[in-house]
Amino acid sequence: MISEQISLDLLRTYVAVCRQGSLSRVAAQTGRTQSALSMQMRRLEGLLKRHLFQRTGRGVVPTAEGELFLGYATRILALSDEAVACLRQTEISGGVRIGSRRGGRHCGAPGSARAASSCLSRHQPRRGGRAQCLSGTALE
Repeated sequence: MISEQISLDLLRTYVAVCRQGSLSRVAAQTGRTQSALSMQMRRLEGLLKRHLFQRTGRGVVPTAEGELFLGYATRILALSDEAVACLRQTEISGGVRIGSRRGGRHCGAPGSARAASSCLSRHQPRRGGRAQCLSGTALE
């Protein structure tokens, strides 16, 4: 399966090459040789059976398929970073009450207590905490 053969390191290198537009620049930044990076990028193209770069006299630019894959690679890396950050967070427990003096119809608006409560519940679902939204007269 292709996904088992494409490591996060390979994706990070691909994204860096696309953003820098130069194998030699990325090689210098990562402490690798240009030939090693070139082999990695050829291996990635071989796994995907697609040309991801157009070589120019000044470096490389992603092809249309390379741009498409760049979007996926960026999202995969962001999701991986988010998962690691989430699992490394300090656990919280107990309840959290978030209040707003704005009443009913405003409670779901961005920046409202309900939106904050929803965000907390999404990002801390298994921490044993409970989020509750209070508004208007319930605060008094």
